[in-house]
Amino acid sequence: MSENNLLNQFLLDFNGVSCPGCVKSIEKTLADLPATTAIKVSPTTGNSLVKTSLNIDYVEKKLKKFQGCCENCIITLQSIKNVNDGNTTQTNLFLAEEMDDYHLIKMQYAKALKQLSQSDDVACSEYCVCKTTTVDRKKEFPQAPSLAVIHDLTTRINKYLRQGMNVLDFGCGTGHDALQIAPIIEPGNMIGIDVTPEMIAFATHAAQKLGIENVEFKIGADLSNIPKNALDVVYLNNVFNILNEKQQILQQIFERLNKNDFCIIADEFTDENLPNELKADPSFQCGGLAGAESLSVLEMAAKKAGFRKVDIEIVRHYTVEYRSQNLGFQTAIVMLWK
Repeated sequence: MSENNLLNQFLLDFNGVSCPGCVKSIEKTLADLPATTAIKVSPTTGNSLVKTSLNIDYVEKKLKKFQGCCENCIITLQSIKNVNDGNTTQTNLFLAEEMDDYHLIKMQYAKALKQLSQSDDVACSEYCVCKTTTVDRKKEFPQAPSLAVIHDLTTRINKYLRQGMNVLDFGCGTGHDALQIAPIIEPGNMIGIDVTPEMIAFATHAAQKLGIENVEFKIGADLSNIPKNALDVVYLNNVFNILNEKQQILQQIFERLNKNDFCIIADEFTDENLPNELKADPSFQCGGLAGAESLSVLEMAAKKAGFRKVDIEIVRHYTVEYRSQNLGFQTAIVMLWK
C-alpha cells in the first residue's frame, strides 16, 4: 500500500446504488479504508467526498467493485476525481446531482421492472410490500403485471365508477390498475403519474398494445400540473407510505377533486410505535413499511386537507417480527370524500 504524507480530497462517483442499503454499504466500505475520512456521502446516489492520505490508485483499486445491499447487488466506482484545487463549485455540483427526493425510488422500481421481465423475484427484501400478496403477477394481469399493489383495489373501485369520469392513478407503476379502469370510464380520461421513467414507458407501451386510447401516462412527483377541480377520482395503490410530503399531496388531491368526489388510498398501516432502528433499516425502507403510519394519523391529515368524510376498510391484519418484537400491521383501503 502506498500512502502520501498530505491529505487529498477525492470525489467518488458510484454506480449500482438502488436503495438506502446500498448507501449504507458505501459508508461502511469507506469507513474500512485506512487513513480515510468520508466528509459527505449523498443519501440518494452514494456519491462521496472523502479526505485521505492514500494515493488515488490505491483508492480506486479498493473501491473498484464491492457488494451493495445484498449479494445480488454490486456497486462499482464509476469515476474518481482529485479536488485538491479547492474548487468548491465543482464539489457542490457533484454532490447535488440527482439529489431529488425520489432518486432511490426510481432506481428500485427500474430494477424491479427489469427483474420482473426476467421472471425474477421483484421483492428487495423479505419485508417488501411486494410480498403482501401471493397472486401470480404475470397471470393476474399479464399485460401490465403489478409490482407493489393491493390486487383487489380495482374490484372495490369499480362499483363507484361510471362512464365519463376523469380518474388519476398517482404512482401508477406499470399501469396495472389504470389499464383495467380506463375502459370502464370511457369516454372519460385516465391519467397515470409516476416518478420512474421506465414505468411510464412500460405503461404507455402496454396501453398502445391493448388499444386503450383514453389513458395518458406522465412523469411526475406531485399533482401540480393537474388543473384544480378536474378529477372525479384519485387513487394511490401502495404509494402513500413512500411519499415524503404526505400532507402536501393530500392537499393537492383535495383541490383537484370535484365536489362530492373521492380519493382512495390503499396501503399498509400500523398502530405500533415503530422503532427508529426499523425506520432506518434498509430492508424496511426498500420494502415500504418503514413509512407506515397509523390509520388515525391518515384520518387527521385528510381532515386537515379538507376532506369531510373518511371511510376505512381493513383488508387484513398481520404481524412482522423485528428484533424479537412482533409488530402489528394492517392492509387497509381508505376512502376520502370531498
